[in-house]
Amino acid sequence: MDTHSHIVSELLKSVSREHLTIKALHYELNEVSSILNNGNASIKLLGELVSVVCTHIEHEEELMRLVRYKSTLPHNESHNEIIRFLTSMTLECQRNVSQFHYADAASVARWICEHEEEHDNPLYEFIKSSYSHICM
Repeated sequence: MDTHSHIVSELLKSVSREHLTIKALHYELNEVSSILNNGNASIKLLGELVSVVCTHIEHEEELMRLVRYKSTLPHNESHNEIIRFLTSMTLECQRNVSQFHYADAASVARWICEHEEEHDNPLYEFIKSSYSHICM
């Protein structure tokens, strides 16, 4: 495997792990907000989620650049919207800890699912077709 393909392969592995981490953090956030109704724990998990999402976005945008993905602009715009949404939600929760509820966790899930469906899946299909020699 050439160096370029190796880098693409490693970034794909990172992005896949990050997707799993994001889903696990969201699940935990959902549980904490709906069952325990613990605002402080929700804020902590939301902070962890924002951190992982930011790292994930950096990796994914680097991946798009490396594979010369044509739909980069709308994908990046979606990333910016997600960061604005999560940042706004975090600030609101920090102002009023008791206000983070199940509905907020559901909003996060909606953003994650919509982004994945609309932007991530086409990117990964593009990579599969362009880099078929890389195991995904």
